[in-house]
Amino acid sequence: MSREAILSRLKDFQNREASEVLPEVVPEFPDFDDPLNTFKRQAEKAGTVVLDGQSDENFTAAMRRVLEDAGAVHLLWEKAAIFEKHKIPFEFSNRSQDGGESGVLVSEHAEQGFQLPVQAEIRSLDQVDVPEVAVSVASAETGIAETGTIVESSAAAGSRILSVLPPIHVVLLSPEDVLMNHREFFQSVDLGQHESARLLVTGPSRTADIEKTLIIGVHGPRKLFTILR
Repeated sequence: MSREAILSRLKDFQNREASEVLPEVVPEFPDFDDPLNTFKRQAEKAGTVVLDGQSDENFTAAMRRVLEDAGAVHLLWEKAAIFEKHKIPFEFSNRSQDGGESGVLVSEHAEQGFQLPVQAEIRSLDQVDVPEVAVSVASAETGIAETGTIVESSAAAGSRILSVLPPIHVVLLSPEDVLMNHREFFQSVDLGQHESARLLVTGPSRTADIEKTLIIGVHGPRKLFTILR
């Protein structure tokens, strides 16, 4: 575009009528009789697969489905605290201390598929080719029923890799952590005090930047599972 064309467009913009004054009163946010079911419905509309894992039997079935969909045998977990928060039986193997606290938490599920207790190992980064890991598992800080959004904190995982790098991402969400709407979420957090970022994720990663063609999984996971646990 020529310099004259750019200047002409800027002048046209200056001559436009003033925009409408923003409202002084913020519109009411929606409330729901059943926030959990609303969350599930809205999340599924956005392409999230929502599974019930509140019993050990259901949780085992849900994780087996994830591994089968991914064609994977390894899971990359957030941190050991995820097992405690969501009451998931687990054990550390004898090799767990090889990687130290700075390693990554991995479990392997080959012949028997996923089963409890989870046999977890802390491996050093040079033992794990992180870009090749197909499935990551993290814990949601909260869920937002209004839009089916899950909220993850970078403080929990120690980095942002888990939520954006693997092609399949699993988020464990406690039903009691589901909030009604975004107003409740922003009123409940003290932003920037304990982490470098919070991610608000609604469905798998998608973009239509190029020729308005929708592509899934460009800037993050191509498939998102939320397991209620």
